[in-house]
Order: sequence, then structure tokens, then C-alpha cells
Amino acid sequence: MKLTKVERLILANQFRILKESNPQDNHLRRAEVLENGFESLYEEEVFGTIFDSMKEEEGTFVVDVLSMYRGLHDSYLKLKDKGDLTVEDIKFLGFDGNEEDKHFSFTNFFIKDMERFAEIDELCEGYFNSHSAKIPTYRRMLEKWVLIEPVERHEMTIDQIRGLINTH
Repeated sequence: MKLTKVERLILANQFRILKESNPQDNHLRRAEVLENGFESLYEEEVFGTIFDSMKEEEGTFVVDVLSMYRGLHDSYLKLKDKGDLTVEDIKFLGFDGNEEDKHFSFTNFFIKDMERFAEIDELCEGYFNSHSAKIPTYRRMLEKWVLIEPVERHEMTIDQIRGLINTH
């Protein structure tokens, strides 16, 4: 990564200012990396906590998945006869924190910081790391989800619910 001297100076000064409010953090080291122009350390030391942008389609995908799970949750609660279905069957599985990190981070931010989908947060007890890839499964589930009439998505039958969750 290339930075101009002006960009390096501005960032280094920002880190020196931040050091005053939080001396335990590595702000001074970051400032020194920038001041000395140690390009090989920029990514690790200065920008290591800055993620690449998440595409709009990826964010929309996460919200679609959460909406689908909201529909599963609402429908499950409305079922008079739940048969052998349990709340665990309709629980949001999350995203893999390692392989699907953008989706995982977006989910955490959207649910926790933006305070959306409280029922999913409650059901998952704030834990959204699946520890295995889920995007392919969610894509297959969403293919079935869009075939359900929008007015029925929060009052699905037990067979419709099973049809979605058995897509795994």
C-alpha cells in the first residue's frame, strides 16, 4: 500500500492524539510505522483492523436470510400442532466466523448494534458463529423461500417449514 507523506503525517498525528486518550493501545507504534514509512507494516500494524468493503448484495443477502429465519420463527410460534419440530429446528445457524467473516460481522452489527431481529438474537443467545460454511445452504433455502407467497411467509404450515429447514 502506498501513502503520500501528507497522508502518513495526518494518520500519524491522529494516532498520537488517540494515544493521549488510551495510552495502553498501540497508537504510538502505529504513528511510528507511518512516520518512518515502513510500508511492509502498514497492512498489519495500521490497517489490520480495517476490513475490505462488503458489497451491497452481500448485506442484502444477510438481511434476506435473517428475514427468512424471522418467518420460520413466527410461523413456528403460530403452529397449533408442532409435531416433532422443536425450536432448535428453526434456529438461525449463523455464519462461519472464519470463512464467512463479512457475513458474520454484518450479522453481529445488524442484530446487536442496530438492534434488529431481536427474536433471532434471543433465540441464538447472541451467538452467530456457525463454525462451518452456511452460505450455500442459505442460498438453497432462499430459493424455496421466494416461492412462498409473501403473505404466507410468517404463517407457514409445518410442511413448508420442514421444506425449508430440510434444505440443509
